[in-house]
Amino acid sequence: MGPLEEAASLSLKTSQGLAQDNFESSGDKVHSIIEKRMGKRVGTVVCSHGPVLPQLVSAAAEVGHGGGGAHWYDLANLATGSFSVIHFSLDTASPQIVAVETHEAPAGKN
Repeated sequence: MGPLEEAASLSLKTSQGLAQDNFESSGDKVHSIIEKRMGKRVGTVVCSHGPVLPQLVSAAAEVGHGGGGAHWYDLANLATGSFSVIHFSLDTASPQIVAVETHEAPAGKN
């Protein structure tokens, strides 16, 4: 058990389909994982990096009815240490994106 997992009393689950080492250019595996997680309608943190991020963001946008567009590209192409958060509503019949935020790495830390 890791420090965050223990401090927050969380149970972490890993999905090899989101790992950079298992990258598949089709994105089908990533989309399936995101669709399944969002379909459960519970708070979820999904983390990955490298070539998987564009697929992860694209899948989240599609599942969350966020449409397409260049603004999603920026969420997936971040400097080291930066991250984006895509918030989904739990009060709608299907997953809906309600907010997006991006946090840059502190200056001099990337």
